[in-house]
Amino acid sequence: MLILPKLTTNRLLLRPVTIEDADSIFAYSCNPNVARYVTWEPHSTIEDTKNVIISFFLKNYMEGMPAPWAITFKEHPDKVVGLVGCRFFDEDPKAMELAYVLAEEHWGQGITVEAVQAILPYIFQNYPIDKLVGRYSALNPASGRVMEKLGMKFVKTYQGERKGKIETMRFYALEQSDMK
Repeated sequence: MLILPKLTTNRLLLRPVTIEDADSIFAYSCNPNVARYVTWEPHSTIEDTKNVIISFFLKNYMEGMPAPWAITFKEHPDKVVGLVGCRFFDEDPKAMELAYVLAEEHWGQGITVEAVQAILPYIFQNYPIDKLVGRYSALNPASGRVMEKLGMKFVKTYQGERKGKIETMRFYALEQSDMK
């Protein structure tokens, strides 16, 4: 079982998710604006959130996957405002895919970039990968700006399925050698 390390930045404390985080994760996961561009539907009940924590997040830890870290502010470490993490990328055994989500009231404040920058050294030092990849719906250019601010480079545009629909997706990558 993976015990994710606690990581800090100037503003943030990143830590493992626990079942006690269900209320604060549900608070943003039920928001249709937050769920609009991700792969999951808005949570309808707190039970939905608890099920995701148990069947996905805690399972990831059991399998050694660094996904997700809870994004919290140092002054409020018990309130989760988002999640960030990585999973092995099916299409390339030497890559991991980045995923993140953030409560709407914190969009546009650089929090996601700060959180990802905090986990990158851990990911590249502890997993046998050469690159980090990310993809997003072209309808969500803010996610692309996050990737660009991280130094990720555009690779391609393609048609992919998300939530049962085909849409234009954009694919980015960050090579370990590109780390500053």
